[in-house]
Amino acid sequence: MTSPNVNYTVKIYKNLTDSSNPESGTLVYQNSGSTETIGDYTIPLTTPVTLHEDTIFSVVFDLSCPSSQDLYFETENNFANSFSTVSCPSEGAAGRSFYKPNGTWVDFYTTMQKLGTGNTDIRVRAFTSDLGENPVIAFVKNLYLTTLDRQPDTDGLNYWVNELSSGMKTGAQVTNSFVFGKEFTAKNYCNEHFLTHLYKAIFSRDADTDGLNYGKAR
Repeated sequence: MTSPNVNYTVKIYKNLTDSSNPESGTLVYQNSGSTETIGDYTIPLTTPVTLHEDTIFSVVFDLSCPSSQDLYFETENNFANSFSTVSCPSEGAAGRSFYKPNGTWVDFYTTMQKLGTGNTDIRVRAFTSDLGENPVIAFVKNLYLTTLDRQPDTDGLNYWVNELSSGMKTGAQVTNSFVFGKEFTAKNYCNEHFLTHLYKAIFSRDADTDGLNYGKAR
């Protein structure tokens, strides 16, 4: 940030439907704060945001400052000193950074190209951490394998993961949807096979003899 005393609101959107509109997805995070001095800032998230492979997401900042001062933000572009001993190439490209001057999102890189300033982009970076396989994803994959005896399709996996991650459904509700869904009930399992699949889905283990006999008696 090249202005002091800037108020900001950071927003994260997932699953964008329009690549030219950073707000066209689902808002999954929002938090506000302020800066005191000029400089680069790393803003940690107060709650984690889970991003799956190939998820299209955006980081949006709303910025404001006292009316008595101008607001400036940092950009990056190609740089080389007059002796060509220092060179800092920019990774700028169209479709990566946008600004919203009059209620409509405008591609910043394309605007700068028209002004003849070269590969110029707004300098914002999103840092992510690889947490291994997300436990929600692992849970849904297990339901597919233990109830439907198959690997999940991409659309189905994303749907159930989003239902759980958003809090729209609990694990018990999703399990119920699998066990009493059309695909599972169409298998027409006998009571013993039904209980065997149920144990694997819920407890991640084979049914013990006492539990199997109790369930069959019910």
